[in-house]
Amino acid sequence: MVQTYRLKLLAGLFLFILLMPIGIASAHRLGGKFRHTTGQWLYLGYTRSGDYWYQAERAAVSWHNTPTRLVVYKTTYANSKVDFYTVTNSGTWWGLAVHHPCPGGGSNCVYSWADLYMNKRTLANQSTATRQKVAAHELGHGIGLAHTTSIFYRSIMKQGYLSYNTPQTHDVTDTNGIYR
Repeated sequence: MVQTYRLKLLAGLFLFILLMPIGIASAHRLGGKFRHTTGQWLYLGYTRSGDYWYQAERAAVSWHNTPTRLVVYKTTYANSKVDFYTVTNSGTWWGLAVHHPCPGGGSNCVYSWADLYMNKRTLANQSTATRQKVAAHELGHGIGLAHTTSIFYRSIMKQGYLSYNTPQTHDVTDTNGIYR
């Protein structure tokens, strides 16, 4: 009797998960954003330096090629809003984004620029594809996206290893929610 109940419960749970619409995924935002006028393009200049400059550049190009209001382009430090750095840190993290002047975001936070760090110590033995994934993920944080964890959709904002290294449809939707 108990086993039959458990089987019915598991079957019901499985059907719920299977039939749950994928479209109900909520936006994953840090709360802040770059100053942006509704309906206008956000010109997001970036710089890249260090050992992983190529992966940072590929990540920036992948964001530029999304159907969002972002125009991501390489520029000088004096004109950039996002700067990629390669550092060697004893921490376990692969990448880190720091917004200025408001680290940690917040609902009314307006970013002036963001520093994006890639940790050479933890990324040294990773593939080029994984390094590009980390750079694209950190650029997502740089524009105001938070982590996602749902198994129902693909997102560059998921942590860990992924089979892709560019922004996905959910990332575009979240970005368009911030920069309309």
